[in-house]
Amino acid sequence: MPRRAAGSTIDGRGSTQSQTLSIGVLDYAYSYEDPTMSLKVDSGSALIIRGIFSKDLKGAAQFKSGAARWSAGGWKIFAIALPILILIPLAIISSSGVSHVSVLAAVRSSAVAAFIAFIAPFTASSALAFSPSALTRYVRGRRRYFGIVFAFAMLVHLVCVAWLFQVNPSQPVNLPMFTMGAVGYLFVAALFATSFDRTTDWLGPQSWRRLHLIGAWYIWGYFVLIMLRAFHSAPLVYGPLLSLACGEAVLRCARRIRLQTHTIRLGG
Repeated sequence: MPRRAAGSTIDGRGSTQSQTLSIGVLDYAYSYEDPTMSLKVDSGSALIIRGIFSKDLKGAAQFKSGAARWSAGGWKIFAIALPILILIPLAIISSSGVSHVSVLAAVRSSAVAAFIAFIAPFTASSALAFSPSALTRYVRGRRRYFGIVFAFAMLVHLVCVAWLFQVNPSQPVNLPMFTMGAVGYLFVAALFATSFDRTTDWLGPQSWRRLHLIGAWYIWGYFVLIMLRAFHSAPLVYGPLLSLACGEAVLRCARRIRLQTHTIRLGG
């Protein structure tokens, strides 16, 4: 059954009653944001949104219950990604034996793998907004699973870093970067912990969105900083990755500007 906020009116005809629309409603309708958001929508707003964003908004004003938030078959993504994330650093180390050089290469490859895993959950809504397709709908509908894959990729990277210090205890430590990385892992842990229905409901929609917004951008910024520092060592690797990171940021910012622009027009 659709979940309606108090005072909402939703009918099959979509008769126009109001043209006032909050950013939360527009965000959800356009990008299928987290259904835990507490929204108020009337048939007129639904009609206006549908007119702007065309046929991709069918059923946008309907909200599933908490039991239906997980997409069917999504765990297959994790089952496929898990062995890949583990085998990449193991293959690098086993090819030349355990040494400082091989483990360092595993650290770098696991970091690249984690960044690639980060792309899907970071850009899922924006990609769907600007390019609705079967692929972008699939990724957006299973963003939680891709987020869990990213969290596991970061765990693999952390294990590789610990292995590096075991192989070479005298490995120099950059304290500012270490501190920023530790904060990044705290965000990863928080985002992972709030990827489940019970913790999402406990945190509440506004706090959930604030945490995931700040956490995602912090992690993105740290990835960019790391790649900038490593650019001189492998420009052919980190150059394209930095370009991809910039493209992700532009995509997300463009989506936010678009949402705010349409909200102002509808509210005015």
